[in-house]
Parts: sequence; structure tokens; C-alpha cells
Amino acid sequence: IVVPVSGGGMISGIAIAAKAINPDIKIIAAEPLGVNEAADIYASKRLGELLALPKTKTLADGLQARLGDLTWPVVKSQVDDVIVVTEKEIVAAMKLIYERMKVRQAFIQRSSDR
Repeated sequence: IVVPVSGGGMISGIAIAAKAINPDIKIIAAEPLGVNEAADIYASKRLGELLALPKTKTLADGLQARLGDLTWPVVKSQVDDVIVVTEKEIVAAMKLIYERMKVRQAFIQRSSDR
């Protein structure tokens, strides 16, 4: 299951529920890299400790929150991997959705484009 991640609440709930049903299921966090390359969840998972990097500057503005004391332990233990998405990939996904699904821009939230 690939889940966009920001403050960690949604991915924590999904990970706990999904792994209760199937402990072997893989939970993957998708995080924007941003133009300032501040993917804090990716870096935190790699180091095994919660880091405080600068706020991500990204088109996916709904993914600019930070993990906290309640969500970090769940993300650390239950999320299997983190993929980092560039701004170019976000724009390409938005374009694909607009062209293929004939959806107007107002209906697509940039955090869900990947």
C-alpha cells in the first residue's frame, strides 16, 4: 500500500489496520522531496531517529506537516519504506490525470498525484 505521508496520522492508521489483517503486507510512504530537498521522513527512516529538517517547499502543499511524538514510533516500526517524489514527477502525474481522466484541475489535490 502506497500512502502519501506528512504528519503521519493517515499512514499510521492505515499501517496498523493493514498489518493487523495481514502482517506481511508492505506499507510504503510517498513523500515529496521539494525544491529544497527536505524529505524528512525519508531521512528519519534511514537514520532510525526523527529529524527536524526545514519545511518542504513543494507543490504538494498538503504534505508539509511534520511527524510528531505519536506518529513517529508507528511510522518507524510499521512503514516498510519511503519513496521520495520530485516536483517534476508530481507535475507529470498531474498532467497524466488531467489528460487521461479528463478531470479539471480543481478536483485534483496535488498531494494525491503520485
